[in-house]
Amino acid sequence: MLLRSLKGGRRQFMELAHHTPKLDPKLGPIVADWDRMKPALRNVADLDALCEAYGVDPTHFIGVVCEAELKFRGSVSILVAALKMPAVVAASVRTAKKKTGVADRKMLFEHAGFLPVPRGKQIRMLNHAVIKTEENKGCGDPLPSFESTVAEIEELLRDDK
Repeated sequence: MLLRSLKGGRRQFMELAHHTPKLDPKLGPIVADWDRMKPALRNVADLDALCEAYGVDPTHFIGVVCEAELKFRGSVSILVAALKMPAVVAASVRTAKKKTGVADRKMLFEHAGFLPVPRGKQIRMLNHAVIKTEENKGCGDPLPSFESTVAEIEELLRDDK
């Protein structure tokens, strides 16, 4: 059921499985056996039986494949973007050279530093210096330090014994 819902089916699933030995080394032999199979055998291989041959619960294998996909997917996306970047830039330059390429020209000029890049929205973070100067401005006694509170509690506990 899972393999039918995954684009690329069992082959795609087992491609994703190549990262599983990094998370669970006992899954390495399953992936290695898959890699040794001829394409015709891969089409009919029972992945549950392959897992069970190595004493691995198939649901555990599926879970680790999913975990590996989530964990390593970001790295793969960055790599794919880096590999495709020259072609993307070339296409953007081609578009920028056309009469209708105003947006591409603007983007390229901003990237090159010829135009200023809009700052966008800014979020003010906690300013600890301001908080420190505003601390205890006539709003009552300051809280005792953590250390003094712990010392008081220890003293009370000793007195109870």
